[in-house]
Amino acid sequence: TPPVSQIVYPINNSNLNILTTVMGTANGRLSGLAKVDVKISSWSGSGTGWSTVQDWVVTTNSTSSTGNITVSWTYAIGGGVLKDGTTYQIVSRSSDTAGNTEITVSTSVFFYDTTIPEVRITTPVAGWYYSLNRQLSVISGTSKDNGWSPSGLARVEIQISSGSGPVSYYHPGLNGWVVGLSSWVKVEGKSEWTYTLPVIPWLNGQLFKVEGQSYDVSGNTATVIYSTFTYDTTLPISS
Repeated sequence: TPPVSQIVYPINNSNLNILTTVMGTANGRLSGLAKVDVKISSWSGSGTGWSTVQDWVVTTNSTSSTGNITVSWTYAIGGGVLKDGTTYQIVSRSSDTAGNTEITVSTSVFFYDTTIPEVRITTPVAGWYYSLNRQLSVISGTSKDNGWSPSGLARVEIQISSGSGPVSYYHPGLNGWVVGLSSWVKVEGKSEWTYTLPVIPWLNGQLFKVEGQSYDVSGNTATVIYSTFTYDTTLPISS
């Protein structure tokens, strides 16, 4: 009876920005496990296919005594092995003490992306004054996922705040301000995004901050950026 192995992590067809340990299970069935090997390859394109990055190497905790015993094995990936913007394949192969080798190997494919995306705010314009005559009805901006082979944008979020100790954050569900409780909300769109504002109770003469943040599919987070504006309803006077 041939042994079997299964890669538990990374999950097949996943997007990752970090991977330090490959994890899996194996069962040597009757005679017991002798070892579990793993091999890591990178996708080199349709013409050449998979290229070996790490040839077959024995994993940790991959032996067992006789019987129907399942073990959990691991393999630590060394620093610098995985490169940004690359698709990888990990294969596990088990062998038992009777000399049998796994017939159908376990395979996991994942995309590795460590480059952070970026986000920009176009409205409100930094430093502007808004009022009843120059209303701020929509917050908008752009975002992109950087890198020569990015995993793609997942979402963009914003939050609106005012003050500096304590800071008040705008909560859309309440249509009001809550002191000290952050409130990030998802916007519409990704590369070009918008957030339609309700009628917000802006305070006259107050400085407000709009912060933006984007995330890519691999879990990388953009550096938070912001734009500040002042709400002014005080009428000018002349003499």
